[in-house]
Amino acid sequence: MRVYGHSMSPLLHPGELVLVDREAYGGRQPRLGEIVAVRPDALGGQAVVKRIAGLPNERIRFGGREWQLGEEEFFLVGDQSEHSLDSRMFGPVSLEEIIGPVTVRVWPWKLL
Repeated sequence: MRVYGHSMSPLLHPGELVLVDREAYGGRQPRLGEIVAVRPDALGGQAVVKRIAGLPNERIRFGGREWQLGEEEFFLVGDQSEHSLDSRMFGPVSLEEIIGPVTVRVWPWKLL
């Protein structure tokens, strides 16, 4: 998939192509700090790339706000929070909304 926006800079930049492992979560749960592609229902299914900052059943605090994550909920943020549309705006996402982890930057080439 193609990266849009600056929310994951300096790791990922607009226009770069990344490979997403759609099968990874068939055998394991997403991990804290992992970069994932996700299609949040709140964004009408638009795919975005974010970092997992909160796991199921955790309490998350950002900018004076607090979220209690549910049994199958994950909290996502961009590395550049001032440029990121993430869980602080659209809320936690379910496992079903997560496409998979970003494993490789295809262009320009880099293993993540």
